[in-house]
Amino acid sequence: MDILVTGASGFVGAYLVRKLKRQDHEVTCLVRKTSNISELTQAGVKFAYGDILNETSLNEAVANKDVIYHLVGRGSLSANSEKDFQEFYNVNVGGTKNLLNAIHNNNPHIKKIIYTSSTAAVGLLKGVVNETTVSNAQSPYQRSKRASEELVLSYHKEHGLPVTIIRPSMVYGPRGVHSEILRMCHFIKKGFFPLFNDGNNFVPLVHVEDLVDGLVLASEKGRNGSIYFILNDETTTMNQLIDAISLAMGITPFKVHIPKGFAKTCAFLLENLASALKFRPIITSERIDSMTENRVFSVEKAKKELGFEQRIRMADGIRKTVEWYRENNYI
Repeated sequence: MDILVTGASGFVGAYLVRKLKRQDHEVTCLVRKTSNISELTQAGVKFAYGDILNETSLNEAVANKDVIYHLVGRGSLSANSEKDFQEFYNVNVGGTKNLLNAIHNNNPHIKKIIYTSSTAAVGLLKGVVNETTVSNAQSPYQRSKRASEELVLSYHKEHGLPVTIIRPSMVYGPRGVHSEILRMCHFIKKGFFPLFNDGNNFVPLVHVEDLVDGLVLASEKGRNGSIYFILNDETTTMNQLIDAISLAMGITPFKVHIPKGFAKTCAFLLENLASALKFRPIITSERIDSMTENRVFSVEKAKKELGFEQRIRMADGIRKTVEWYRENNYI
């Protein structure tokens, strides 16, 4: 298969490219001339230089490809302003529209387009969430991901593009240097960890290698116009996650319990200060909710239709991730 990967120089993209090459596919990576391609140069891939914000630069890259994986995205869990929303929208929606237009105009025989979205597209919801649950997206990042999904599905309905959407949860693993897990490691290394509740809320996770398995399965078996959650079917509480990281690091941190109401009041004041002074706050009320609410997503559809299975158990994945951070001087 002749495959194009956008976002190939990113964390998930580099893992996906290596898996595709192991399967003997012809892989082209869409990169900008300023991209760090050090993870890709030894993989035996081709490079197409372009930018999803420039539709013309995509035309040649998408032509004659059998499968296109679209991984480029932008977002921040701490973003809370309309300026943030516009920044994310330009990439997540505008860039995706450019790519879809380029495919529609230059590749009439495309077999599959895999769009990588996020569980963020549904917002924060109580109970078990599945692919039919109505979205409650509210934050800038959530809204931009939801809008990008709606765009992708509209191109399937109106132009017949063979798109499948994947919604991963929090992705972690070795080389994940922008992961929440690394941020948690830094707190634990200091000997404490702040908790805004009892720590028994469920945290959705997926190891990067399991996510890549899901992406490939989606290209092979995913139904066009369909959405799939890809994450662990092993439930993990915040306390269990903290304990797994602590065990891997050989540190027992003191868990500092901060009343959620007090924390949200402080976050609210910080958000208002950030809005006035034009900076991004380190914590927001919505992020506190995200860290304390039970977040449970059903993976049954992906298991049934794609044959997806979690291969890497949380404890093993965390241990190997922490080892990589330590070996590469991130902690």
